[in-house]
Amino acid sequence: PQPQPQQHQQQQRRPETAKPNGTAEAQKNEIATVYEPALYPKPILPPPDPQASVYVGGLPRGMLDIHAYQLFAPFGALLNIDLQPDSRADTSYAYIQYRWHSDAVYAAEQLEGAVLAGRRLYAAIHSPHTPYTG
Repeated sequence: PQPQPQQHQQQQRRPETAKPNGTAEAQKNEIATVYEPALYPKPILPPPDPQASVYVGGLPRGMLDIHAYQLFAPFGALLNIDLQPDSRADTSYAYIQYRWHSDAVYAAEQLEGAVLAGRRLYAAIHSPHTPYTG
């Protein structure tokens, strides 16, 4: 005996109606209040460590941001990559801002002396310059 195909019953949708004491606009405002961002605050993170920046030189000229991200992301949480061509050489350099100092130290240790596209990389913790108050 073959099984009989089940008949699907379609459920009828109830029409959306306004609440007796409000309008459709009031309902929208009520829904917006429920999902207000204040009810779901963003986590509070400490400000980035100014000593969590790494200078990397000797990068291939023409390196794309996505390639830089793929190179630097495995070492920790990235906040910013400033990739620049070196005007004095056929290379590029980058300043990489990590969230944590320990990630920056790890990245500098791993990248120092590494070879990428036949070029030796130079990496070191970068200390931001303090403004001259002379």
